[in-house]
Order: sequence, then C-alpha cells, then structure tokens
Amino acid sequence: MKHKLSILFLLLTTGLLFSYQKPYTPSMNEANYILIQNAFMMSSDIAQPNAALLIQDKKQIDKIQKLFQDNGRIGHACGYHYVLQFWSNSDAHIESIAFNQDCEEFHKNNRKIQSIMQGAIKQLETQPPHYIYNLKVPVSTNPPAILQAFSAHHDLNLFFLNGTSAHYTSLTFTYSQISPIVELEDRSKWPAEQDENKRKALEKFETIIQQIETVTEIKERGDISFPMQSFGAGKIEHKGQITLRFENGTNLEKVKEIITHHQAEVKSEYTPEHHFVQLVHESNDLNKIREITEVFDFVEGVYEYPKRK
Repeated sequence: MKHKLSILFLLLTTGLLFSYQKPYTPSMNEANYILIQNAFMMSSDIAQPNAALLIQDKKQIDKIQKLFQDNGRIGHACGYHYVLQFWSNSDAHIESIAFNQDCEEFHKNNRKIQSIMQGAIKQLETQPPHYIYNLKVPVSTNPPAILQAFSAHHDLNLFFLNGTSAHYTSLTFTYSQISPIVELEDRSKWPAEQDENKRKALEKFETIIQQIETVTEIKERGDISFPMQSFGAGKIEHKGQITLRFENGTNLEKVKEIITHHQAEVKSEYTPEHHFVQLVHESNDLNKIREITEVFDFVEGVYEYPKRK
C-alpha cells in the first residue's frame, strides 16, 4: 500500500509542476534590448544555430514588455525552441522567457504574444536579421575592461549571455536532506512534510555559505536548485546544489573543509583560463566579424555562437 501511495503522490506532484508557472515580471521601462535566439533545447527550423533577432526600438520593447508584465502561462512538458531575453544593458539581464512554438498558452494576451513570437520565428527561420558570435577573452581581462573597450564602438552590440562572473573560479557543492515520512496514510499531510524537508535543506545551505564567508569572499552565489527530489520508501529526500564563485587564485581548502564538515559534497571545481562574451551583429560572415574585432587586443578568438573553438 505504501508503494502505491508513493507512486500516486509522485504522479500528482509531477502533474502540478506542468500546470502553472509563476508570472513573469520584466521591469517596466527598464529594458533597452530584447534578444530572441535559439534555446538550444530541441530541434527547430531556425536558419542556423547562431541566428538572432535584436530589438532596440524602445516603443516596440515597451509594447512587448506590457504583454508579459505580471503574466504567466499554462505549463507543459514540450521543451522549448526559442528564448526571449530582456536586457537593460549589455551586462544587465532582467528576464528570460523560454518559448515553444507549438505548445505555449499564456494566461493573458495570448493571441498578441503568439502573433509577435510567430513573426519573430519566421524571421529567424527565413531571413535572420542578426547573428551571435562568441568572443574568446583571457580571464585577466574582466567585464568592466571589456565594456570600456567596446564603449567607443556604438555600432557593436555586446552581451554577457553567460553572466559577468564566468571569469571567476567556480565551486559547486551538493547537500542531501533526508527525513522519514511521518504520515504514511493521510496524503493531505504529505505536501507539508515535503515543504518542511526542503526548508531544512535550504537552511543547511545558508549555514554552510555563511561559514564560508567567514574565511573568504564569495564573488557570486548562484541559485540553490534541487535536481533530485524523492518521496517514497519511508523517506523524503531533497538533493540540492549551488555554485559559488571566487576570485581566481583563492585557496579553497578551508571552503572544502566547511562543506564536508556539514556532510555536504564538493561536486566540481573549475578555474577558467578564458571566458566568452557575445557580439550580436547583422553580418553572417565570420571572417568579417574577425576583422572587425581585430582592434581589440584581448579578443583571442571569434566563433559562431555557441561554438567555442
């Protein structure tokens, strides 16, 4: 009986995950760019992988923002073909909205959103107005220096699609919070037990991070995610993970000691030699883009996004 109830609960909660998604909240009047590009999650008819549509007209941007403001959508399990990104500046991302060209249904303004997106998709499939290129930069050249160098070239649209901390050393660790299922028959109490277990997991992550901050500076902390959750066999488990970024050259031995002391596990550690920023340009000629970027001494390579070599 226990196993049947556990399976039923998992099916019910999985269904709920795809029934509703929280509203989008792109900040009104803050976006100066909208970038529509390949989501790289499933096959589409996009003309080529690095094709993009960059919208810079403020009236058009405001119109699109209003359609998504405080809007949500009916969830689905179809995957996504494209992603629509709101940016206030080239290094300041506001919101990303993934889009499936077949399955989407928004709570508000659905027809208008569908019309705009289908028009954008048609351009991306037939005659893309822009293309994205990866610029390879050594980690010794940080984002402010890159922005300063590009500031004199107003015709070049630079974006940090990977964020502005990709040049730092990253360390990812995981932690599993496991609790016994107290109520085995009354299903109405199961969600509360799951919420409490997740709360304990989040509390543990915060404790670990606070202790790490006493021994070294964290340049950036990612979101805590839970790629593995289970409910059954008499227990509840939430296995979460987070990525922290540190200045390159930081001795992380004490950080690792704190993590393992709390029965957490270091999943990966990476110190990059290069990071990548993205140039959005009207040209589909890679050689032309390489010529254009020759004026920047720190650009060591140019590739069609998302290629890195």
